[in-house]
Amino acid sequence: MRRFFLLSAILLLLTATVQAGQRKPVCVLDDSKRTLCLDKPARKIISLSPGSTELLFAAGAGQFVIAVDKNSNYPLSVKKLPSVGGHKSVNVEAILGMQPDLIVVWSSGSSDRVIRKIEALGLNTLHLDAKEFDQIGSAIQKLAILAGTEKAAQKSIKQFNKRLSALNEKYSSKETVTVFYEVWRDPLLTINGDQLISKTIKLCGGHNIFSEAVVLVPTVSKEVLFARNPEVILGSEHQKSNRDSLREYWQQFSSLTAVKRQQIYTVPADLISRPTPRLLEAAEQVCQIFQSVRNAREEAVTNNKTHSDEKA
Repeated sequence: MRRFFLLSAILLLLTATVQAGQRKPVCVLDDSKRTLCLDKPARKIISLSPGSTELLFAAGAGQFVIAVDKNSNYPLSVKKLPSVGGHKSVNVEAILGMQPDLIVVWSSGSSDRVIRKIEALGLNTLHLDAKEFDQIGSAIQKLAILAGTEKAAQKSIKQFNKRLSALNEKYSSKETVTVFYEVWRDPLLTINGDQLISKTIKLCGGHNIFSEAVVLVPTVSKEVLFARNPEVILGSEHQKSNRDSLREYWQQFSSLTAVKRQQIYTVPADLISRPTPRLLEAAEQVCQIFQSVRNAREEAVTNNKTHSDEKA
């Protein structure tokens, strides 16, 4: 009997060893065109950007996140996780001590120096940098493959695509609204058409008046802004004071159509600036803003026509 159990144990061990040897690595092509392969699904993940953190949870991999950057704040549960700093102040030594299976970085937002230092230590990094709506779903899929959570990710991707299609169907044929998006005030900075924020404006039937700019965040002159005379001035807010500040600042330029009609709006910064499923929450707000502008435009035309008819 003892011999039987001994032989059974040896057989089980051999079977497990063979299966482990046959396990295929999980591989993805990241947004820097690098192929990343893991011998097994990641179970200790660190995120170095708020957007990456949100995408990990959307991919169903939130349970495997062991640390985040200092700016990650969604979902609320991430506030309980250890922070490894942010951007140039990332604590690489702390990261190394955690022995992560995977570190997710935002290639256009994270510090190149920090990324190079982490990779020089032999740690696995996935570069994300979504610039299109479909790349958000693709990022979720890549994270799910690396974490082994494809089933949960498919649900998130399906919901995202459904919501995006509904917005596109509702607003794609609407009359265009001209928009200036304020990034910074001194100097005056905006975005070009390659930015996902600009594509959100376009999704809602808006036209970014500086979409043709070559650089992602161009500096613009007030003279050119006045010449293009947008119907809407849009910015982001971290708190209510940002919204009030935006409106108060632009009141001095009363000849602008957006100011004259009091069409100055803000959208929560965490929603509009992160390439995650929550970007569609910002899109819904932007679409509603533009529709209110169209409604006001139509109302003004009707009132003018009525006034003209009365005079006649």
